[in-house]
Amino acid sequence: MMPSSEQLINIHTHRSSIGTKEWVIRSIRAQDYPPDPDPDGVYSVGVHPWDIGKLNLVDALKKVQLATENCQVLAIGEAGLDGTTGIDMDLQSKVFEAQVEIAEFAGLPVIIHAVKANERLVSFAKSRKSGVPLIIHGFIGGEQIAKDLVKFGYYLSFGSSLLNSEKTAKAFASLPVDKIFLETDESELPVNDIYVRASELKSMQTGKLAAQISEKTHQLFIRK
Repeated sequence: MMPSSEQLINIHTHRSSIGTKEWVIRSIRAQDYPPDPDPDGVYSVGVHPWDIGKLNLVDALKKVQLATENCQVLAIGEAGLDGTTGIDMDLQSKVFEAQVEIAEFAGLPVIIHAVKANERLVSFAKSRKSGVPLIIHGFIGGEQIAKDLVKFGYYLSFGSSLLNSEKTAKAFASLPVDKIFLETDESELPVNDIYVRASELKSMQTGKLAAQISEKTHQLFIRK
């Protein structure tokens, strides 16, 4: 189930892989777990902050915990914080922290949804050292906050914004390769297009960048 050296890593998406050249971690919301059977699929499962006001949180978190027993589940998420939902941020923080604890018990990374929540994530990292990798997906911020988040231990995943946001492209270019991932999320762009743009920003051959991201994926997502 882990990627081959020829595949491009798509760390976060809501669809299955397109062909054999792409390896994806497909995001599944807790209420939609388990997905339809797919012997080759791998997943992240979590309580999305958008869903906090709609779910029985005790049941949803139990489902996330149950999902960790499935060897095809390689990460927890999307979990996180969203300042635009109108849902109390303290409640969001409790649900996020509960999922980090589930991830730590299972030894799985966390895929993080973060909107207008970077300061809270920095505070979270300052208050406790996570025992598992924390990966903020779909990062669209600027260079300084990107460096701050990485300094406090986060990894950042970038998507289609690399092609249309100078601010995000500059932030991406400023980070070490061992702290970044690439993704399509809900974009219809082929992940290869994102890799090509990312390699341009890093002044690297696409194959070399892909190999380094693949190596980091094997390090962080292999189940213990």
